[in-house]
Amino acid sequence: MRDHGCEPNVVTYNSLIDGLCKNNEPDRAQELFEHMKSVECSPSMVTYNTLLDGLFRTGKLERAMALFQEMLDRRSHDVISFNILVTGLCRAGKIETALEFFRKMDDRCSPNVITYSVLIDGLCKANRVSQAVELLESMKARGCSPDVITYTILVDGLCKESKVAAAWEVLREMLDAGCVPNLVTYNSLLHGLCRARRVSDALALMRDMTCRGCTPNVVTYGTLIDGLCKVGRVKDACAMLADMIDKGGTPDLMIYNMLINGLCKADQVDESIALLRRAVSGGIKPDVVTYSSVIYGLCRSNRLDEACRLLLYVKSRGCPPDVILYSTLIDGLCKAGKVDEAFDLYEVMTGDGCDADVVTYSTLIDGLCKAGRVDEAHLLLARMVRMGTPPSTMTYNSLIKGLCDLNHLDEAIELVEEMERSNCAPSAVTYNILIHGMCRMERVDSAALDYFQEMIDNGVIPDHITYSILLEGLKKSKDLHELRHLVLDQMVQLGYR
Repeated sequence: MRDHGCEPNVVTYNSLIDGLCKNNEPDRAQELFEHMKSVECSPSMVTYNTLLDGLFRTGKLERAMALFQEMLDRRSHDVISFNILVTGLCRAGKIETALEFFRKMDDRCSPNVITYSVLIDGLCKANRVSQAVELLESMKARGCSPDVITYTILVDGLCKESKVAAAWEVLREMLDAGCVPNLVTYNSLLHGLCRARRVSDALALMRDMTCRGCTPNVVTYGTLIDGLCKVGRVKDACAMLADMIDKGGTPDLMIYNMLINGLCKADQVDESIALLRRAVSGGIKPDVVTYSSVIYGLCRSNRLDEACRLLLYVKSRGCPPDVILYSTLIDGLCKAGKVDEAFDLYEVMTGDGCDADVVTYSTLIDGLCKAGRVDEAHLLLARMVRMGTPPSTMTYNSLIKGLCDLNHLDEAIELVEEMERSNCAPSAVTYNILIHGMCRMERVDSAALDYFQEMIDNGVIPDHITYSILLEGLKKSKDLHELRHLVLDQMVQLGYR
């Protein structure tokens, strides 16, 4: 430009700085900004705001804050500058700093709806929804009207904290204020209602949104289908899918997976397979989640041969089974008493490069213990630890029960101690298994009551099963009537009747 006698002006520099920022090159943008000042081309407010936004977006927080201070010193700032600052700070998780600058805004310029919306969003994401509600009230009191984005942020934040009733009130307030909710607003509230198992209310809300001219999308239908399946209304979920298709909607794989899973959990595996076939004929490509659900359904129906054949089919289709799919089938085989076949599958799984997880190991250990093969279960636990998978409380519980069933109480006690050394806290189930084993061997006074007391001392609350086991054990011991009354008294204190 200079070679042709044309000097760049502030607009030229602004365009270049904007381009560099959009290309994620804030260092070069700031170099150009400094060069601009050195040639006595004064940056405008647009220049400052563009560079400030670029620095915040690329995580250059310290440099952004220094630039903002320069803007304050030069009085080259406006509400857009503050909005960029507040947005950048909220994105960086510095909500308190953002609020401090917000409180100082009145001395320089008035916050607008964007300022409030960004802060409300930041508070919601920081799990400070009560403060977000207070900020909305303050916003209205100062004559700044919330828009659809402000309200939607708050509805979503309240729903994520399970405050669905409050979210619904915000929607009503929004409508009363003449602010029309959009699809995101409705979908946020629908998701909250379904999470709270208020599916009938969600269906009513969907009807209301449709009457108001807001057309449901794939997210809307997916939310409702998932919600219906989770409360056991699988037939209604199927009807919802049919309604979606009739109205020109195109279900995606996620929706089919939700419904196939719901059908399998409702013991309607044949219907799930029929739906899978329809999905495939409609161009949907099933994934490992789809097949895992069907295998789960087949195992529940004790159709293990079909489940094993489906696994082979999945592999032949180039869809690598994951640890969830393998563990589901291993669980089905163990529950059917086919522990050796489950172990064979475990070997295939690891041979395929799929590492077993805590669920896989726990399932196999439980299967071995139920088959009375406790020594093998012990070896598998050692292998599990050696492979770097920490056992869970459930893992230990299975082996402790296996030992107690064989009257190997001393070994069971040793395993509980090992469990505690591994920083795996015994649960009420752990203590119940141990106490039951001791009562069976008529060691109520010498050991069962000691572990009952240890359970309480460790902050593990006895449940009705604990008391039933103890009272049954004490009933058999003729000399322990006084202890029996002490246990009954404690039951009453804890609210059991």
